Amino acid sequence: MKLYHVGFEKVSMPRCSSCRDFLDLGKGFYLVPTLDQARSWAEKLQNYRKAKPVIGAYVFDRDLAMERFRYLYLPRYDAAWLGHILESRSGKMPRESYDIIEGGCVDDRIVDQLHLFEYGYAGKDETLRRLSGFQSKLSICIHSQDAADICLKFKGYISL
Repeated sequence: MKLYHVGFEKVSMPRCSSCRDFLDLGKGFYLVPTLDQARSWAEKLQNYRKAKPVIGAYVFDRDLAMERFRYLYLPRYDAAWLGHILESRSGKMPRESYDIIEGGCVDDRIVDQLHLFEYGYAGKDETLRRLSGFQSKLSICIHSQDAADICLKFKGYISL
């Protein structure tokens, strides 16, 4: 499956340990499955940082990853997804149980719902009801360097 990584540096060989902590799916190398999603993210980064991002293209062997590595799949904005996101954001590091996590992105549509819940303006049931109205845009976070080395192959860069 084709995947795309957006950042400010060219990355042909990902290093999972050099990524930031406390991100939504945990610390790791993040990828998205569509070029449209990557371009949208790149535009937001460019507006935010006033620098030109780079989109890297990769091929990911998902079947091999699911067979050989600890793979968590959270395709819907549901209670399992919400619990994982909140634990990751708080630093509890649930990612340590997994090599790869695939789950819904926390984009502009979703972050507002999370903030309402995190700051006590909406309860869990209300938050899950609101989130259920959104179609999940998936992202994949590779935590394990072995998983990245074995299952992810760099294919080139894409211009914006």
